[in-house]
Amino acid sequence: MSELREIKKLMRHNLIESYRGWWIWHRLVKRYHLGRTRVVLLPSVNRAYSYPALLYIDQMLERHSYETAIILSVDPVVQRAAPLFSQRILAVETITRKKAERLMQFYCLYEFDARFVVASLDEPNGRNAAGLIGKNGTTAEELIAIGVYQLPDFMKEEAPYYRGEDPELISFLGKGDAYGT
Repeated sequence: MSELREIKKLMRHNLIESYRGWWIWHRLVKRYHLGRTRVVLLPSVNRAYSYPALLYIDQMLERHSYETAIILSVDPVVQRAAPLFSQRILAVETITRKKAERLMQFYCLYEFDARFVVASLDEPNGRNAAGLIGKNGTTAEELIAIGVYQLPDFMKEEAPYYRGEDPELISFLGKGDAYGT
């Protein structure tokens, strides 16, 4: 009997979090008048996912017929790095992890809007593509481009050029094993 109570409690909690995610989404829609704009959520500070998500943003927008993108990220470095990757990024917002979780909980309820994409290999709950990294030479970059952005014929992109001295941006733009490439 206590297990049933726990399940009901969890379902109630998830439903409330979904509702809060719905509010977050609708405030975004009103604020930006989305239209042909795609919202990309980067829900963690895992730069192995954030880097290729930004790297292939233009190809994703082209392939799916969107004009611009809004990036939501829990990593403040993404806000500084994103303009280096694309001129088509309309805005970059740093959000709390709790807001990201609420948006993903709403997304898990049902696919509410094709303009929303979660650029992660292991979130929302149930997604487990990170285990494919290294299998037959597969990289996180390929998994983001093909699996998340649905770019079966993506063209390899080069890192944007950065002339500044911000060590976090230099690290973010660096190549190597940390990015799964």
